[in-house]
Amino acid sequence: MSKIFLHVVIDVRPGKYQEFVTLLKKHVEKIAAETGCEYIEIFQNPDQADVVHVYETWNNRAAWDAHMANENSVTWKKISSEYVFGETIAVLNKL
Repeated sequence: MSKIFLHVVIDVRPGKYQEFVTLLKKHVEKIAAETGCEYIEIFQNPDQADVVHVYETWNNRAAWDAHMANENSVTWKKISSEYVFGETIAVLNKL
């Protein structure tokens, strides 16, 4: 099975950025320990004050699918809805 490379762009509600990033860092620590997660890191473009970029690599699609359905991710979706008004997940192809 092939690896999955993701770029997630998260639009954070104004005034919620720092609190969201603090929570996201704790969430990312849990994700990094999940089976199949090879890499996950949070970034900010200094020209986009309320946007978070997350890059992830999973060893296969089944591992990512399991991550998206697990209790941690389901709980996170409920928590993050207070902070986020838009999110785009792009599955990238390695060239």
